[in-house]
Amino acid sequence: MKVILISDPEADISAASLDVAVGSCLDPKPTQGIAHFLEHMLFMGTTKYPSENEYSEYIKNNGGNENAWTDLDNTNYQFEVSNEGFPGALDRFAQFFISPLMSESATEREMKAVDSEWNMNLSEDFWLDYALMFKMSNKDSPMDRFTIGNMESLKKEGIREALLKFHKDWYSSNIMTLAITSNSSLDELEKMAVELFSGVENKNVKVPDFSLLPRAYDSTNLGRLTKSLPIQDKDRLVIKWIVPYCGKDHRTSPLNYFCHLFGHEGEHSILSYLKREGLAQSLSADDNHYYKAMSDFTVEILLTEKGL
Repeated sequence: MKVILISDPEADISAASLDVAVGSCLDPKPTQGIAHFLEHMLFMGTTKYPSENEYSEYIKNNGGNENAWTDLDNTNYQFEVSNEGFPGALDRFAQFFISPLMSESATEREMKAVDSEWNMNLSEDFWLDYALMFKMSNKDSPMDRFTIGNMESLKKEGIREALLKFHKDWYSSNIMTLAITSNSSLDELEKMAVELFSGVENKNVKVPDFSLLPRAYDSTNLGRLTKSLPIQDKDRLVIKWIVPYCGKDHRTSPLNYFCHLFGHEGEHSILSYLKREGLAQSLSADDNHYYKAMSDFTVEILLTEKGL
C-alpha cells in the first residue's frame, strides 16, 4: 500500500482518505452497481466494531464528517475528525479493508438506500446527462454499464456472496493509496499507519487495462445531436468533445487550461458575446477523465429563449 503522510503541527483537525484502484468498470454484468453497493456496505460494521453505526457515530461524536464515492476505475473513502479522536477513527476506518461484516440484514437495508439514491438522482438533470452518455456508448466498452445500481440490478439471489467476492477479489493493499494528515509527527503517523493497516491483505491483484477494450465512442456514435427533455425548467446547450486520455498530465492539465479559456466571463469572452446578443445567461466548461482510456471536454450554455 502506498501511504502519504502529512504532518501539520498547526492543524486543528485530522483527516484520512483511502483510494482503491477499482470501481464500476469491474461490476459483473448480472449485478451492475455492485462496486457502489460495496462502498455503502463497508460502513455497516466490521468484525472488530460490529455495530452498524459505530464508525459514523464515532466520527460525528468527535466533531467530524465522513463520505465515500465510486467512480469507473476507483473507489474513495475519506473522513475528517478532531485531532484527539483521530487514532480511534483511523482504527475503525482501517477495519473497512480488513474485516467488513456485510451481514444479511444490513445488505437488504442498504440495498434500499442505494435504490433511494438512484431515485433521488432521477430528479437531477446532471445525472440524466451522465446516464445518457453511458447509454450512447458502444456496447462491450467499459462505459456500457449502470454504475449506481438499484433494486432491479441488485436484488438477486447470492448478492451478499457477490459483495464478499468483490471485496475478496479486488480490495488488495497493492492497489490502494492511503493519505493521512494530522498535527502528529511523521514518526507518529507512520507508526499509526503501519499498526492499523498492515492487516490489509496484499493479493497482488492486477487491474485490467480498460484502454485495450472496445472504444466507448468512435465514428459510429460521435458527431450526433441528441435532444432530451429536462427535469428543470432550463434550456441548455451541451457540447461534449471526446479526446485522448490526459488525466495523467496533472502537472500541465491541458484540459483545465481550456476550461479557463472557454469559461472566462470577462471582456471579449465567449459568454460576454452571447450575453450581448441576448443568447445566453451563463456558460461553464468542465473536463472529465474515464478509466485511463479517454477524457472529455464539455461546454454547457444556459440559453435564453432567443438562444434556444
